[in-house]
Amino acid sequence: MPVYVMRDGMLTEKTAQMEAEAPSVIRDEIEPLINHADGKRYTSKARFRQATRDAGCVEIGNEAPVVRQRQRLEPDRRQRREDIRRAIHDLRDGRAPRIDQILSMQKE
Repeated sequence: MPVYVMRDGMLTEKTAQMEAEAPSVIRDEIEPLINHADGKRYTSKARFRQATRDAGCVEIGNEAPVVRQRQRLEPDRRQRREDIRRAIHDLRDGRAPRIDQILSMQKE
């Protein structure tokens, strides 16, 4: 049996498309989420965003990515070969850093 609805002052048959039309509601509630800026758990989008701003952070995610073209470096084959040759000779001649020197450089 058809169902009729009042549309713009006229009685029209209700269609499946009309049933799908509904107001879109965006709620403030979210599943519990930990804010990494302050370590607290939030269930409100507004409070989460405010805590992020209060901590001096910026919420990202919807921004268009900025793609920068890197300048292509043309390899200098002669220089690269010379660098490799020098490194091999340094290792053979015992001019390599010791492991404790490498580890101390990483700590600095």
